[in-house]
Amino acid sequence: MLFPDKAKTRAVDLRARLIWPFFGLLWLAVAPPAAGAAPTPVPASAPQVVPVPRFHFDAGAPLAAAAGVGPDGAVCVGTVDGYVHGLAPDGSFAWSRTVHGAVTRRPHFAGQRWFIVTSSQRVYALNPDGSLSWVFKLFSPVETELASDASGAVYFVAADQFLYGLTAHGAISLRTRFRPGIKPELTFTQPDLTRDTQGNSWRGRSDGVLEFQPASGAMTASLVPLTSSALFVPAWSSASRLAVVSARSGLVFGLDPARVRAHH
Repeated sequence: MLFPDKAKTRAVDLRARLIWPFFGLLWLAVAPPAAGAAPTPVPASAPQVVPVPRFHFDAGAPLAAAAGVGPDGAVCVGTVDGYVHGLAPDGSFAWSRTVHGAVTRRPHFAGQRWFIVTSSQRVYALNPDGSLSWVFKLFSPVETELASDASGAVYFVAADQFLYGLTAHGAISLRTRFRPGIKPELTFTQPDLTRDTQGNSWRGRSDGVLEFQPASGAMTASLVPLTSSALFVPAWSSASRLAVVSARSGLVFGLDPARVRAHH
């Protein structure tokens, strides 16, 4: 049922600020091979596309789920201590608010709203400025990522093994026992990597290293060390032409593959 949210927006921790510039050349370095492993020979003429850092944001607390990206390039990230932060497409801080429970799924944008799932068995619908549109209380935890359709309705599978649909206004539009193929247009599984619009692949590793593989097989893959914390599956922003990479530690990075350099 619907009920008003009593959470109040608090001032963002000083750690949750934009840092320009950061990490410098460390980001542009290719990670060395593991100890004891023979390095792979690279032809002298082989070009390499190296992701270029555009922004770095610290959410101020660990993450249980990756940051989400809206169609305009805006970024939304939620923490385990119940804070949701919104970033502008350039990564600058836009807004913050509190929710009940830890944010457990990637924020999902549909129907002009951000949908946020928390450990308190709630689904929040936030307006683009972070203000509350509505909140829905469930009787079972959400066990999948969110999916949506053209109407702005969102869908998910809960721990009770029912498939739920919520309209853009917070009403239940679907509740039925989930089985494969019941709504084949909806996909709840998450791939282990992200492909951008050019066909490049982005993969976050558990050791905090980003693997970037250009679409062209003629180019050498890059290993970019970002942090010592595990990385989630990146999200691609078509509007900003950036990969948004989140770490469990609470760091969010924006990178693009714009720089090409040749080995000598």
